[in-house]
Amino acid sequence: MAVELEATEALARFGGRDGLVAILGELGRRIDDPDSDYIAYRLQELQTNDRLPILRKARELSIDSLSPEVREGIRQVEELFGYLDKSSDHG
Repeated sequence: MAVELEATEALARFGGRDGLVAILGELGRRIDDPDSDYIAYRLQELQTNDRLPILRKARELSIDSLSPEVREGIRQVEELFGYLDKSSDHG
């Protein structure tokens, strides 16, 4: 799990759009896996403590062009910490 969290952070910080899509896709794919909660909470920490714009970047993705797994990952992020940024009408 530690390696997955490090990969999540690296992709969030340095992976750009493709990195975020990979993270969100993994979240959506593993919706029933309790370990995916750790990934989601790590994203929340990056949003709040490190001030990475995870929510803004996720909301900017064109939903129509994304896989169902990525859309589910976005839904999970919105559900978990969408309240942190109400500058958008998403969630």
